[in-house]
Amino acid sequence: MKTWLKVLLIVLGAAALVVLGISLLVPPRAVTVDALGLDAAAVQRGNIQVTVHGTGMLEVDEVRDVYAQATGRVAEVYKEEGDTVQAGELLALLQSETLEDTLRSTSDDLYVKDLELATTRQGRAVTAIRATMAGRVKLLNARKGDDMNTVQKQYGALAVLSTDGRMRVELPAPADWASLEVPQTVKVSIGSQVESGTLLSADDKLLTVLIQNDTYTPGERAIVRSEAGAEMGNAPLIINKPLLINGVSGKIRSVNVDENDKVRAQDRLFTLEDDAVSLDVEKQLLARDALQRKLDDTRKDIAELEIRSPITGVLAAISPKVGATVQDGTQVATVIQTDRAKVRLAVDELDVAAVYPGQNATLKIDAIPGKRYETTVDRVLPVGERANDITSYNVLMYLDARDNMLPYMSLAGDIVVATADNALLVPVAALQTVGDDKYVMLMPTDADLVGYNANMRRPANRMMTMAGASQNDDVAALQAIAPQLMRRVEVGLISSEYAQIVSGLNEGERVVLPRSTSNLFTMMGGMRPGGALQ
Repeated sequence: MKTWLKVLLIVLGAAALVVLGISLLVPPRAVTVDALGLDAAAVQRGNIQVTVHGTGMLEVDEVRDVYAQATGRVAEVYKEEGDTVQAGELLALLQSETLEDTLRSTSDDLYVKDLELATTRQGRAVTAIRATMAGRVKLLNARKGDDMNTVQKQYGALAVLSTDGRMRVELPAPADWASLEVPQTVKVSIGSQVESGTLLSADDKLLTVLIQNDTYTPGERAIVRSEAGAEMGNAPLIINKPLLINGVSGKIRSVNVDENDKVRAQDRLFTLEDDAVSLDVEKQLLARDALQRKLDDTRKDIAELEIRSPITGVLAAISPKVGATVQDGTQVATVIQTDRAKVRLAVDELDVAAVYPGQNATLKIDAIPGKRYETTVDRVLPVGERANDITSYNVLMYLDARDNMLPYMSLAGDIVVATADNALLVPVAALQTVGDDKYVMLMPTDADLVGYNANMRRPANRMMTMAGASQNDDVAALQAIAPQLMRRVEVGLISSEYAQIVSGLNEGERVVLPRSTSNLFTMMGGMRPGGALQ
């Protein structure tokens, strides 16, 4: 039995020596790039943008409560909740018997007073100079005791009214007047004040600039600048639509207005001395003025019995009922604006520093699938909101309401905070971080594996491989050549998919990508430049 066992061991040992000899004589398999099974991506040019993500909702841009401006009984209600209304549209109508009685009686009294004055003043001279239309008193040339003819010869008028609430500046035209955009918004400096103006016209002689304010003194120097701040010239202010106030003859007994007073048509500007006019006529004229003012005020009060929508939108609530009495100052309706929606987007505190007004944003509303809406950042609210140890800041934007958008719909948005065009790009997955530096691995070629394959043909290395002293051949090959393929790169913008390469790579070069489906790159581990595993 022992002799049989010895013979068996000798046979097995001889067989092992034969196998070893054959293995040493047969060269090992050469490792190729294809055998490594690496994924790669080409360095290519393209556009990259970095976005900040946020979530939020649609809100109503404007909510306006409507209040009764007078006390009255509800005569009609013209709209219901949910109705679409236009700015100025009538919602309800109140009635006031007191105001209607006052209107009738005052109108009658004024008619009677006019008849009395017509009879009394027959053949008598005019005792007052009145405004022929509404406006603002700008130049008041006549003073108490002045002779009208003398003032009119010296100044051309007793007074001048501004009838449209505006003043203008006429500048000498520059040589490049034809290139100016008309109309355009400009800045007009008058003393320490700055008004927004409009360049209305330009020709080879004059530039005409208009401001919506007639309270300044005619002749006051105005400096006109573009919105960018470039001075376009300066000239005196002119009344845009002046009305000269004159009379026939007489002496000014009193001046009834001051410069910059606003007057209505038929308001008394000057009272004249006329011995032929009795004191009774003067009293009747004053009484007529009082009646006219009372009539005007009553008509204004009656107009305020009309409850109108202040904005275009949807009537969210309306409370008056026909026959009920509504007191002055009572809230009677609420209108929400629906032609424009406010967007409130919550952005994380780590991202909000990159967000500024004017940046482009793309929004997707959960309830309107398949639609994307473009808008811009209006402002970033400085007060944050904290929840679950995370602070976020609200970014406000606006959208033209469409596609059945409704308040409080949920949405998500991406704000473009940085872009680069025609940049060198690689997939973010190709980047490896070593300390503060970024690296990529260039895609190897078969030429890069020549040295490794030659080294593995040496008997000693073949013996180690046979003895199981090394890892898988492909992994060992990649570890051996990786240090010479690692390239340090300078990175610019990084989006969710791509990274901008500022330096370190050329267009067309190929970089290695890790694959979650292959263990090869994972087994190799992150390779430091120089050859050691991290």
